[in-house]
Amino acid sequence: MTTKILDCTLRDGGYYNGWNFSNSFVKNYLSLINKLDVEYVEIGFRKKDPHNKFGKFFSISDNQIKILRKNKKFKIALMIDLADFKKDLSINELFKKKSKSKIDLVRIALNYEDIGLLPKILNQLHSMGYDVAINLMKATLFSPGQIIRLFDKINLKKIKYFYIADSYGNCRMNFLKAFCKSIKKSKYKFSNIGFHAHDNLKLAKKNALFLKNQNIGMIDTSVFGM
Repeated sequence: MTTKILDCTLRDGGYYNGWNFSNSFVKNYLSLINKLDVEYVEIGFRKKDPHNKFGKFFSISDNQIKILRKNKKFKIALMIDLADFKKDLSINELFKKKSKSKIDLVRIALNYEDIGLLPKILNQLHSMGYDVAINLMKATLFSPGQIIRLFDKINLKKIKYFYIADSYGNCRMNFLKAFCKSIKKSKYKFSNIGFHAHDNLKLAKKNALFLKNQNIGMIDTSVFGM
């Protein structure tokens, strides 16, 4: 199995410029990505109450995606933050049915304390026809055993990828080796695991290549680094 690549330059890179990307930058970026072996482009967030102080690529609409998606071979992903749904668990205002949308993958940013919100959101997205990925934020705060037990609490049949997100950029090889050992002992498959690295310790590439050799399902990248 070949590890797939998701490029999240526009979504994660927006933290540096408030998602104020120019149209020409995005056009050139997508033209470049279209020539590379990238499975998904994460185009931005989808927010219930987007902040006006951020640019138009912060909470991206279906109409924007329709324009950007034209004549491109990659698939489109976007991210929602589970914490945004604490007051209202409905997603109908945010998403059309998959058959009427250019979105291929919805990624859910999950903080462990919000796990109780996940089943209803996951069921709604699944019933609308979307592929779903879960990003466990701050994954290095948990032991590999705790992450496996988290898998056991979630209906992974409705999840295409479950990501360990190195939010603090402090992921070391001993953590990944222990995690992989736990996966091999479990009923879960590497093909359903994703990895989102931050490069604070300059270990992101080394960690990603190690997981690629384990035939992990998907790894995140960005144009100017991980």
